Amino acid sequence: MRNNLVGQEFKTNNCGNLIVVAMESNTRCTVKFQTSGYVKTNVHTRELRNGEVGDPYYPKIRGVGYLGVGKYKSKCGSKNSKEYSLWYAMLSRCYTDSYDPCYSEATVAKYWHNFQTFAEDIKALPGYEDKLQCHLDKDLRVPGAKIYSRETCSFVPEAVNCTTYGNTSKVVYTFQGTKGVYTCTSVKAFCELHSLNRKHMAAMIRGERATVRGLTFVSKKPL
Repeated sequence: MRNNLVGQEFKTNNCGNLIVVAMESNTRCTVKFQTSGYVKTNVHTRELRNGEVGDPYYPKIRGVGYLGVGKYKSKCGSKNSKEYSLWYAMLSRCYTDSYDPCYSEATVAKYWHNFQTFAEDIKALPGYEDKLQCHLDKDLRVPGAKIYSRETCSFVPEAVNCTTYGNTSKVVYTFQGTKGVYTCTSVKAFCELHSLNRKHMAAMIRGERATVRGLTFVSKKPL
């Protein structure tokens, strides 16, 4: 006779409570996690009773982040993967009370709470090719940005990140490029990020040059 656990609620060790929604056999079942709503199949009843069933969408990391389901792994051998380290550090900056007060208003876009989405999205960010030597930055592309997202982030060299960190510039520069509009508060950092000649950029801002590698100067305004 099949062991009917349908409708029964169980507590897991680390992922909240779940409910059995279907029996697949006498020892296997389908469950639904109450916190995330994720449905997991082929769960052994022994794991169920021992609280060993894991939810990949349960926000274990800093109360908001979860690993999700996909090809990206948190580990590379015995060490954390580069993608996971970046993601974990980003969440820690924004959702740890004791972290630097400069990040007290910083947040992470909800879709990046999912590690799988973050790991895939960063491939399209400016500077991704040098991610091993660079920092994930949210301020250079959009000065004053308070959110880590696809639209605001880029990878910048450590020296540039340290230069722009705590930047007190009251001026924002705007440039038009073939791929869109760019803004920055530090022309030096912008040039380093995009491998641009600083003298040529300065000449364009002064009106002595029309373009620099497809960029045109739009405006210089106070923040």
